[in-house]
Parts: sequence; structure tokens; C-alpha cells
Amino acid sequence: EVRIDEILWQEREELLKHEKEHTVTIALDDNMSHTESLIINGDEQLIRSAVTNIRENGCKYYPYRYVRVFLSHDEKHISIGFTYNGPGIAEDEIERIFESFYRSKSTAWVKGHGIGLSLAKKIIDIHHGEISVYSRPGEGTTITLSFPA
Repeated sequence: EVRIDEILWQEREELLKHEKEHTVTIALDDNMSHTESLIINGDEQLIRSAVTNIRENGCKYYPYRYVRVFLSHDEKHISIGFTYNGPGIAEDEIERIFESFYRSKSTAWVKGHGIGLSLAKKIIDIHHGEISVYSRPGEGTTITLSFPA
């Protein structure tokens, strides 16, 4: 059993020790008052790695270095949304961002290897979760992870 809120807060604290110009806000849905609504089954280190990779992309690829994280749940799923304000992702590239070593032409100026999101997707998949992306150029991006509750 893994407390997903603890991973989010610990990962945020670790980031801010090393990257003072980054900002990460975390919000919990009002109905997440019970500890049981914050627990998922899985490997803590792998889940932490997926969360870190997704959050790092938001801070790395968006000029404001700001990510909003929102944690919610329903009867069947616990969801984590990561929202970045920035240039967004072109529609024809959204599916490709999960390919290993894929780098968009529009982000060639940013240091990286194209491994983070493909690794995160594999981790989410082995935990029987889902990862989805909503993005429009000029409107920013939201990446949502959904895990079985």
C-alpha cells in the first residue's frame, strides 16, 4: 500500500531543495478526507519515478516553471492531474510523446533524451493505471494519471 499524497508532498519538497525557481502547488479534492482514499497498491519507488518524470517535464518545458497538481478520487480510481501553463503540444504529437527517445521539434532547445514520459507510461501500465493528455497549442497541457482505488 502506497499513500499517493505522501509521494506528491515528498517529491515536491525534494524538488524545491534543488530547483528554487520551480513552483509546484498541490490540491486535494474535498472528498479526500479519508486515508483510504489516498492509498494505491504498487511499488512506491516506481510510482515516485513516474510522478517525478511528469512533474519535471512541466517545469522543464514550460517557461514559468510552474506545475499545478490535483489529487481526486471516485469509487474506482485515484487520479492525479498535472497542469502546466505553456505552449501546449500539437495534436499530432500527443500520442508520440510516450514513445521512447521521441523529442518534439518544438522542444529541441530543452536538454533531455525523450525517456521520461515513456518510462512513466510503462510504470503506470504495470500498475494497471491509465495516463491521458489534454493539450492545445497556446493553452497549456494537463497530464492525468488514474490508478485503481
